[in-house]
Amino acid sequence: MDDDRLENGRGDQAEFLDRVSMRTPSGEDVSTTVVLVVEKLTGTPMEDLPLLERNINIDALNELFEPPTGEGSESAAGTLQFEYADCTITVDSEGKVVAHRQTQGGPDAPRQEGETREM
Repeated sequence: MDDDRLENGRGDQAEFLDRVSMRTPSGEDVSTTVVLVVEKLTGTPMEDLPLLERNINIDALNELFEPPTGEGSESAAGTLQFEYADCTITVDSEGKVVAHRQTQGGPDAPRQEGETREM
């Protein structure tokens, strides 16, 4: 994996990351990108993460975000959001995968270092 494909605002130390995003490279499945992004965000090795297929149908995920093939093919616009390994995952129609750490409590809950919330 090329780390330069990953985007974050805080450097490479996983314990300080709030969000990591990565565009799915051509020829790769979006499900692989999901696991790589969560691995980077959480610092948990891929083999120690829960099976992605326990949270979402990975065949359907890959097919939904597969690039169009052939003439006249169009890609659909939209996003899909789901939870995996204590992260909220968002995949867009361009193949960009964004993982956010899930937070506990409401908007008034104390924040941990590096944690951000959208209101």
